[in-house]
Amino acid sequence: VVRVGIVYDPAVAQSAQQAAELGTMLAGGLRIGGLELRPVMVPLARLDGASVDVFFLTEGLGAEASRVARLSRARKIPCITFDLSQVRNGNCAMGVRSRPKVEVFVNRAAADATGMDLAAVFRIMITEI
Repeated sequence: VVRVGIVYDPAVAQSAQQAAELGTMLAGGLRIGGLELRPVMVPLARLDGASVDVFFLTEGLGAEASRVARLSRARKIPCITFDLSQVRNGNCAMGVRSRPKVEVFVNRAAADATGMDLAAVFRIMITEI
């Protein structure tokens, strides 16, 4: 079981809405191969106490995302997001975009800082920034 910490700010509509959508999508646990992803809602105010295996950073957090970056590096917990600006600035190691095609972006420095190791086959599908 992989606990996915959905990091959001309840005061930011975009962030709260995306967190609710992700929580609903993962509500019963999502199986991917031998893994089961389970959501853990993590409001920014409770970030430090979050017991998760991976952070999913919602959109709209702006500069507050740096708090996630610091904790991600300190605890060696990977960070994933749809907010590519947070990948570009190093606050999150991996970003996903689905339109017009599925693309995965990795910030190598952020990934290295969290100890994220990407399999060689997976590297074929990503663009490092």
